[in-house]
Amino acid sequence: MSRNAIPFDLMHGAGNIFMMIDNDELNLSIEELSDFMTKDYPLHFPVDGLMAYRVSDVNDYEFIIDFLNPDGSYGAMCGNGARCAIKYHEEHFEEFPNHTDMVKFLMAGTIYTGYYLNFGGYISVTFPNEPIVQELHLQTDKGLIHAFHVYNGSDHLIIDAIHHQIHANDFFRFDFRSLAEPLRNHPDLPKGANVNLAMTMQGNLIKLRTFERGVERETAACGTGALATAYVYQNYKMNTNLSVFLGNYPIDLQVQSGDILTVEKESDSEALRLIGPAEFLTIEEAFEMYSNFQKRIQ
Repeated sequence: MSRNAIPFDLMHGAGNIFMMIDNDELNLSIEELSDFMTKDYPLHFPVDGLMAYRVSDVNDYEFIIDFLNPDGSYGAMCGNGARCAIKYHEEHFEEFPNHTDMVKFLMAGTIYTGYYLNFGGYISVTFPNEPIVQELHLQTDKGLIHAFHVYNGSDHLIIDAIHHQIHANDFFRFDFRSLAEPLRNHPDLPKGANVNLAMTMQGNLIKLRTFERGVERETAACGTGALATAYVYQNYKMNTNLSVFLGNYPIDLQVQSGDILTVEKESDSEALRLIGPAEFLTIEEAFEMYSNFQKRIQ
């Protein structure tokens, strides 16, 4: 199928730019979706992923999202993408979106619950499974780097900035790629991982930068990375390889876009909820957002 024959919308979640397609009528396979991203890509600037929406034919959930990275890889969860998908569903396929609405959807083999509140002013996704955490010491050309490996639907490394002599005023400006790239493909990580660098601040605030697997560059935000980071700093507070963090849930994470993602714990379970902005974009708005982000990290 020609790239010009595939209609799409653009959205952003906390600065992550996504392409959204309605795959019910198109019925494109994963291979065809991968080709679309890698061979027939229609834009003159990159996005952070593709989400293909399908209506569910079972009662357990309302829709299905297939998420693909820009390199065509498939199968990971995307937190900010999921929040965009909730807004896409509510505003495209619900005739009268409610002031408060709960939806269930299938993504990366797991059923998630999303909340669409205040007519889209508040969009969250709940992660039902507790993250799996492993402490690692990774040998690199820069020496031994301590990290936490977290799996929460995607693979993440969490690294504390205190060990890398980074001043708080320079956190969002220093050369993050040279630190992250060797770790993203570290031989001790067979599947690779997203690399997250965190700096604790006063109260319940953490600054966060993420280099994403499959995108192969720093992105403006990462939802599952924010969730993984919040979980580590909340549950490993006494670990000597982490900076002091006195905050408790809800935890705010300021990402490279400047937006805030919030992670809160549900009161009656171990489930975590990711909250943040999600908006539709024109092509011109998306290009401006991408261009401004490039200026920010140069």
